[in-house]
Amino acid sequence: MLRNVVIAIAAVLLLMPAATLGQPTFDIASVKPSPSGGGGMDVTFDTGRLTLRNATLKFCIEFAYRVKDFQVSGGPAWLASETFDIDAKAAGPADSQELRRLLQTLLADRFQLRVRLETKEGPTYALIVARGGSKLHEVPPGDGPEMRTSRNRLNARKISMSGIAQALSGLLGHTVVDLTGLKGVYDVILNWAPDERQTTQKPGVPAEAVAPGENASGPSIFAAVQEQLGLRLEARRGPVETLVVDHAERPTAN
Repeated sequence: MLRNVVIAIAAVLLLMPAATLGQPTFDIASVKPSPSGGGGMDVTFDTGRLTLRNATLKFCIEFAYRVKDFQVSGGPAWLASETFDIDAKAAGPADSQELRRLLQTLLADRFQLRVRLETKEGPTYALIVARGGSKLHEVPPGDGPEMRTSRNRLNARKISMSGIAQALSGLLGHTVVDLTGLKGVYDVILNWAPDERQTTQKPGVPAEAVAPGENASGPSIFAAVQEQLGLRLEARRGPVETLVVDHAERPTAN
């Protein structure tokens, strides 16, 4: 009973604008519609400063709440089409985690954003060690992690298995849960044949049953994970967290 009450209170708090909860805010912040033809979407941040260029509100939500595209639903039609430029500076030093929290407050204040977290059962992938064992070699933690991804390549240094699972979630458009039991950090290079369908393939369809595109050369991402990493993506069903946008307005003037 107490657990249900706590969950209910948490849900109500999540629905409220962060600014009303006495959360810290950026010292200086500018939010403007992006100029027409503003180019690609970009985010840069250093200690205490955050800049987003040509960013949709949906992308800002993904960045602020550390969720993937497929985990955001609801909201107005312009959520993923209209773009904005955001320049914000904290009152003092702030790392990336703190900048994300400050951005949550900014979105609640300037976009009147209200979101709630829903967890439902849905299709997922489990990342497990393949028969024959992992081909990864543990490296010293050191500085890191670092990661770059593209349509057909993942290059990461000093990354944990949970970090790999997160990267695969974004590439596949489905939640990937790390069940490998591997606790170290690793340098990972993964190459596969780009396939437009990889983000729409439904869990439950074996990887070998999905042929790559006509112009593709090389393994599918599913085969590459097994061949190159000694891991396997297994289709399952499990809890899928979704951030539902209940309310959003175009930003107020600076």
